[in-house]
Amino acid sequence: MSENSKPELLERNRIRTYILETRKREARRVLPLLMSKYHFCGRHAGRMR
Repeated sequence: MSENSKPELLERNRIRTYILETRKREARRVLPLLMSKYHFCGRHAGRMR
């Protein structure tokens, strides 16, 4: 439990969540284009989240 309070871990976690959020936003913007090109690919990526 004390390891979770380490600032380094918190910083790394925040960075990771930030990257995940940006990637999700990018996917949301790009997914429609992919769907129009590769329909099955887009649907699969959407399901995998």
